[in-house]
Amino acid sequence: MRPKRPDSFWSALALALAALALSACRRHEAVRPAPALPPRPTPVPSARFEEKAEAMGIRFTHVNGARGQKWMPETMGGGVAALDYDGDGRPDLLFVSSCYWPGDPRGKEIKSSLALYRNEGVGAFTATKAWEPTACRISAT
Repeated sequence: MRPKRPDSFWSALALALAALALSACRRHEAVRPAPALPPRPTPVPSARFEEKAEAMGIRFTHVNGARGQKWMPETMGGGVAALDYDGDGRPDLLFVSSCYWPGDPRGKEIKSSLALYRNEGVGAFTATKAWEPTACRISAT
């Protein structure tokens, strides 16, 4: 036969179970997100741009051949590529353009749609004919 437990044990156990049950039944408040911080303004970097192309020897004018019809070649932009075409370790510049449409009298002004400038390494570029395409051709068909 087992010994009988004292009444104080059962009272303590009942009290612990009641406390556990009451704590589980309490009302839970919804978790509120922290208030959002006001946005801090992004500082604007100070940058100053100056036109120096002419002083560096770059004389390039972009031509898109626009005559107002809004054909695809008219709406395309030009571009520039930095490449080391002569292997001297300095980035040379290749400017890409278009040309005027066949029959446009302005077409006599532009012979090529590309211009290659060799980097002289002292902040100066020289136009080169080492690599020049023969002509720009646009087809309307």
